[in-house]
Amino acid sequence: MTRKYNHLIPAAFLLLLLTLTACSVQDRSPISGHAQNAQLQSKGSTETPFQEKSLPPKPSVFGSVPWFRDDTGSSTQMAAGWIYGYWGRQLCRINIHTLEAEVLYEAVSFQDGCFCIRDESIYFLEKREVDYLDGAKSSLLRMKCDGSDRLLLAEDISVREHSDYRMNFYEDILYLTDSYGTAEENLFFRITKDGTAETVHISETLYGLLPDGCSDACQTYKYRALPNLASCMTHFGYAFVTDDEGRLYRIIPESGEMEEFPLADPASSGYFFLTNEALVYMQDKDIWYAASLDNPESVTEIGELACNGINFWDKEGMYYVNRRYDEDSFRLERLNWNGTSDRVLYDIRRPMSSLSADSLDFFYYDGTYLYYNRLHQGDSAVYRIRLKKDSDYLPELVYVYYDNPIHDISVSETFDTTFTANESGVHGCFSMTKVSMTEQTAAAARINQFLENLYEAENSHMEELKEIVRNAASSEWPEAEWNSGTIVEYSAHFSVNYIDDNYIGLGEYWYVYWQGAAHGMHGAVEYVFSRATGEQLQITDVVKNTESEIKAIIGPYVEARAEWGTAGEDWEAILLQEGRFFLTPEGIGIHFDAYEMTCYASGGLDVIVPYEKFEMAQPR
Repeated sequence: MTRKYNHLIPAAFLLLLLTLTACSVQDRSPISGHAQNAQLQSKGSTETPFQEKSLPPKPSVFGSVPWFRDDTGSSTQMAAGWIYGYWGRQLCRINIHTLEAEVLYEAVSFQDGCFCIRDESIYFLEKREVDYLDGAKSSLLRMKCDGSDRLLLAEDISVREHSDYRMNFYEDILYLTDSYGTAEENLFFRITKDGTAETVHISETLYGLLPDGCSDACQTYKYRALPNLASCMTHFGYAFVTDDEGRLYRIIPESGEMEEFPLADPASSGYFFLTNEALVYMQDKDIWYAASLDNPESVTEIGELACNGINFWDKEGMYYVNRRYDEDSFRLERLNWNGTSDRVLYDIRRPMSSLSADSLDFFYYDGTYLYYNRLHQGDSAVYRIRLKKDSDYLPELVYVYYDNPIHDISVSETFDTTFTANESGVHGCFSMTKVSMTEQTAAAARINQFLENLYEAENSHMEELKEIVRNAASSEWPEAEWNSGTIVEYSAHFSVNYIDDNYIGLGEYWYVYWQGAAHGMHGAVEYVFSRATGEQLQITDVVKNTESEIKAIIGPYVEARAEWGTAGEDWEAILLQEGRFFLTPEGIGIHFDAYEMTCYASGGLDVIVPYEKFEMAQPR
């Protein structure tokens, strides 16, 4: 179990899943170089929904290709009748016919889900959930698709923090490309016959063959959903790049052959993605267009679909998962290639929790079923539902990938209140989530009493805020200047965020917003308890190190990540303040609210120091 992170999850779009057929990775027939170019010129498909039949394709070495599946960068992939997922801590697989499930590997901490499948083997990253003074580290491993013959290929790989890596091969080089980084920050490995991974310089890769001024299109914000160089070369035999002015080109890096891909109004277009036959994009207020890969000047208006990116597509159309952040359900909408639209699925229940195990967010279509994650009786699970208009068909539980220990020892309740002043109609909105231990032990009773004292203090604070709402009714603040009737919003949510045999960690996450402010404020208070006694613990109770040693150990880690720097004599004293210290599976954490070490846009800062840096004490 690990703690909750308050990272700003990019409202960036969900991972593009190019999933047209139920064919496996082994069913692909990648063609590259001149052999593919010859096939492209003779393709002449009559079934494309994109081409204007009256405009014959121009002779070109670039063009469309047969249907293929590209799961690059996805935490969920399919091969040989199995769905593979790197969810939470588990890398597992599920047979799509029998629903047989197997755990192939389990990491200590929750992972980013970076893996790929090649030649009946899985290559994957395991990243430790701790901070380093010289950058984040990761390990590269390989195993057979059944989980056997696991081998460590490389360890202590320096990776970017908070990265979004895509892993895939081109020829004998494994590409680790970060869509939020630069080409120079990507990582490349040549997998040798003896089972090791040799670091490859960028000059030896496809990136080293690009002309000066050109960059991989997917590493620009506008074209981020496009496949990277390695994926494009594998499936198309050419790649998409941009120049310094943002123009889009297709290129064969080995030969240098290159042509511009014309867009009528590139400045107003966005949300690009690739099918095997077209470059599809939105323009003109939610209107989608398809530019033929055989003849880019042949552009077809598809129709209107209001969304922030496409989740997947098939022969019928493009799909968008429509859900709001505060809802526990979703709807699936489809814009058909013929311009009509359908709501394929209506309100499908999808309750989620705030735990890190459930911050995972995936939707995957295998050609028959849509797979997605949600809570199941407090655990994190995979469900699926058939994409057919069949009212008798219900969502089906597929696999529980995270057995949450918290629901066995605690319960939580949320109380929402709106307080309105009768004289003016102005009001305040308040919310509190309470958690309590359910174990019938003296330790659990002691923790519950501690929590009850906190809840009483929070209730008193909310009463003070209600009085402010009352006073606003009789103030000289003109009602005409109020933007709405809400004077203040305040929430205090308590949750269990860590548990092991010896310790329980809880956190209070608060938020407040006053009408007229540029933004709200938020923060967290951390609590650690002994499972044996119920006593609240400080960091000096968990490690043997002295206070001076603790400050000397943690200080450099904070200095390495503090945006605003650290200043002042003995600034490290704040590291020992109550409410900052928390535990994770791999290290001791220290929390800072926004504006303490970072700006508001960056949010709070959590620094996690590996346990091995401390001399750990015997549990109390």
